[in-house]
Amino acid sequence: MATDGTRSAPTCVIDLDVLASSTRPVHRGRKRRIIDELEELEQEGLTILEALNELVMLEEPSQNETSAQSKPHAKETSTDSDKKDHKVLPYEAFVQARNRAFEQDQHRPHWIAGRGETAASVINACLNRLVGSVSEDLSEADERALMQDASTDLRTTEPSQDDENTAESHDSPVSKQGKSTQRARAKATARKFLEAVQSFEKRTASLKEKRITTAELVRLRALLQVVMASAVPISGASRAHQVLTLTSKDGTEWPRLIGRLLLQHFGTIRVLQLLDVEADEAEHTRVLDYLATARFAARAAVKGASASPALAPIQRKLEEIAADIDTQVKAISKGNNSDSASLVGLEEKLEMRFGDLFT
Repeated sequence: MATDGTRSAPTCVIDLDVLASSTRPVHRGRKRRIIDELEELEQEGLTILEALNELVMLEEPSQNETSAQSKPHAKETSTDSDKKDHKVLPYEAFVQARNRAFEQDQHRPHWIAGRGETAASVINACLNRLVGSVSEDLSEADERALMQDASTDLRTTEPSQDDENTAESHDSPVSKQGKSTQRARAKATARKFLEAVQSFEKRTASLKEKRITTAELVRLRALLQVVMASAVPISGASRAHQVLTLTSKDGTEWPRLIGRLLLQHFGTIRVLQLLDVEADEAEHTRVLDYLATARFAARAAVKGASASPALAPIQRKLEEIAADIDTQVKAISKGNNSDSASLVGLEEKLEMRFGDLFT
């Protein structure tokens, strides 16, 4: 009973958005298996793209089901309809609304809760984890394993000084056959990367004039990290998994592949102009991660091309792409210290993981 003599009763207040995200069913089956496999990855590989494709396919039925459930409510009031429409909006409108919120109270705007664990969020989290994994301390055994990998240089077939001093002759038929098999395996793997790039080009061409989601941004980011992880450094020894060289007759040079990938989103289509996002801060974070990775990869490609005379014809084009990306990154983060810090932070991690490509 209240102090004024009136009676009162307890009232429950429920946030439907929070309730919806916190009561989703536990992931089992294929999706859980894919997520578990991603968590076990220690190196960027094409399996990440396969996982993204599977996760996107698994999302489509649930999205169609949601659309079907919303059809019986088509006669709702215009106010309810407007609220639903504003859950997804062009990225440019999202940024403008976000900037206005920052200007008004200097606080991060409160957005409607997103869809939680999506294909884009799962893969982006995996890529962030891999970028950060370079800081882990290596045991003595790990160090020896890395040194052993580093002694295998797939860029040359000439024997090293140490090889000449070994008791066992490297001119034996067995040794030659082993080297030939290794070169063939490396060439076949490099060819798979080229096919992945070609597939991405076809996919991008089909997206012209279509609206896209951050899943496409994460797809490019994954490809860029996969290529950089498999690239042979400009100088120094390479490891066994680094099969993309600076010279190749098959068009598999890593600066060339990076350039072809970047050209799709910063040439064939202008991704940020076609991007739709949910009213969720995590969407903007994925855009920043994507831009930071694209800018870093573009700079790496420019340095890689400058170190290879065979890539001189594409040097200028790579520089133009790098300059264009740098301009877009600065425009997105202009006047927002938090975004600038996020970009710098991720690029520092990328430098730690992939900086040996051009140092």
